[in-house]
Amino acid sequence: MNDFPPHTMTRKAKIGELRAALAQFAASQALTHQVTATLRPGQSKAKLEGVLYAWKARVNRLYLGHQWYTPRFAMQRMQGIVFFEFGRSGDNPHAHLLTSPPAPAHPLQFGQSAAAIFMGSAMTLTDVRRVRPLAPGGSMLIQRIRVGEATRV
Repeated sequence: MNDFPPHTMTRKAKIGELRAALAQFAASQALTHQVTATLRPGQSKAKLEGVLYAWKARVNRLYLGHQWYTPRFAMQRMQGIVFFEFGRSGDNPHAHLLTSPPAPAHPLQFGQSAAAIFMGSAMTLTDVRRVRPLAPGGSMLIQRIRVGEATRV
């Protein structure tokens, strides 16, 4: 005798429902960018978490100054949500983020400077010093979420 209710939703319908809920959450939190961060193969989830934590701190410091962590800057800091994804053995560990840049950041400037901080492959627009990469051999793709594309998250 089966005590479990029959499945009424297909996998595709569940994914669609999750995407819609995620899009609604992103809109309610004013998350404007989607980011994919990848480390080189062989790295751990703990390493990826540490790199993303340091990346967030560096980006906030770049735009808010050396006291970015104080309570007066709480509403201006970068906000967001992270999803970690690990595939088969040997796959590159990577994370997907939905985020809003720090308040003073221009969207285009954020895309360039935040990626430069992660990979160290370019110079930031507001700082002439070359930044030390947080993830040598890694990559970061930053895309702005456009109106009407929220359901494609």
